[in-house]
Amino acid sequence: MSKILIVVIFILLAPAHLISQGCSDAGVCSMLNDKDIQPADKKYIAGLSQYFGVGDEKTAIFNTLLSFDYRSENIDVSVILPYVYTNGNLGSLSGLGDIKIAGGFTGSLGEDAAIKFIAGVKFPSGEANGKKAGRSLPMVYQPGLGTSDLLLGASLRLSTWVFGVGFQYTEDKTTNKFLHEDWANEEKALRYNQSSGMRRGADYMFSVDKFINFDKTSIYGGLQLIHRNENNNVLRYNVEREKYEITEQNLTTVNLRAGLKNNLTDYAALHLDVSLPLLARDHAADGLTRSFSAAFGLKFTL
Repeated sequence: MSKILIVVIFILLAPAHLISQGCSDAGVCSMLNDKDIQPADKKYIAGLSQYFGVGDEKTAIFNTLLSFDYRSENIDVSVILPYVYTNGNLGSLSGLGDIKIAGGFTGSLGEDAAIKFIAGVKFPSGEANGKKAGRSLPMVYQPGLGTSDLLLGASLRLSTWVFGVGFQYTEDKTTNKFLHEDWANEEKALRYNQSSGMRRGADYMFSVDKFINFDKTSIYGGLQLIHRNENNNVLRYNVEREKYEITEQNLTTVNLRAGLKNNLTDYAALHLDVSLPLLARDHAADGLTRSFSAAFGLKFTL
């Protein structure tokens, strides 16, 4: 237990100035978040998780996730239902987030190895153009992204190592209409990136995690890389110079993450996950920037 506490304390005390896009809830990351990729012996699993993140301009994001899983020996189907509350210097919003449905196939590669393939979709069930006083709020406040997305992924477990790849793609433009001209007299609104007509394109994800297993508890630490496939220039308002500038940006995010899972009983388990960015996307109009994110949850077998 002392080793577990050391890992958690190290993550929580990591430098707070590290700012970038965390793995947030765009879709593919949460879909691949379950690192238990060995063939399942529990058919029905229900989960309740509470996510917290800090986004653009210190906006607080609370995301409550209700999940349901059906697992046969090699096949599983999962549904994730999010409820989102955000609060920042322009106001607050709350509502149903974007629902995700995914299916997976797990195959054994031997006593200490397994592979899992996942395919899913994210539906635009969440509001993506919530307003305050008739003016659209930035994307970081919105419960949804306003797009239908394809989600693909695969995980490989080799003994105590897990390697993951993921892909998320949408052709849609967001339904968000946040424009600076609607907030011309409020400098704090100009610090957010405009998002009206934004198209995210494709995200590629790669991850590696190392597990240390105890009797009823396992802890892990790892790295996750997310690359956005889009134009590397962005039109951004410089508040100090009071003008718009074309700015080149880095499109790659690298996150340091760690967590633990504890089997409370044969029918219940808790998990704690924390993520901090090491390398940032410079400017993200999609509202997915996170300077810190953490999640705590419970899963029950039925």
